[in-house]
Amino acid sequence: MTNKLIFGAVLILASFSCAIFGASVRNPSLFLGGYVDIDGQQYYVNASKYFTKDEARADCQSRNMELISFEEKTKYDAINLWAQQNQNELDYHWFWMGAERVNTTDWRWEVSGKRIKDFYWADAEPNLAADDNDTICLSFVSYSFASGWCDDICDTTQNALICQ
Repeated sequence: MTNKLIFGAVLILASFSCAIFGASVRNPSLFLGGYVDIDGQQYYVNASKYFTKDEARADCQSRNMELISFEEKTKYDAINLWAQQNQNELDYHWFWMGAERVNTTDWRWEVSGKRIKDFYWADAEPNLAADDNDTICLSFVSYSFASGWCDDICDTTQNALICQ
């Protein structure tokens, strides 16, 4: 009986220390970067570190891919749902999108060059001045309690990446 009590106490302490120190079992393909299937399409996700926009674009292009773009709302909904369902597996929850602001009122998808007409802004976004001299890019945040698009400074902000 004493051995069972000691073993039980060890299990409780181990569980407690994991909760305090953030230890968890992770999907290594998400933690270290890897390919995932989302809604029948293959994407490369690296949410284990932050990238500047140029670094993220270069990483995707080294895989013959591009940063994620959401020209269809159904695609955004599928990616957002996937990120929310896997939020405990991801270190970072802000992701670059393949889009930039080309003037104070015009945003375009980088690959197709199409003007972005519909936006799915997160609360308090957009929040960067329209006349800002910095290059402004789009990212998105995805948690179960908050999601949407954000405007970020391309050269200094660092986000995770999803390539398509």
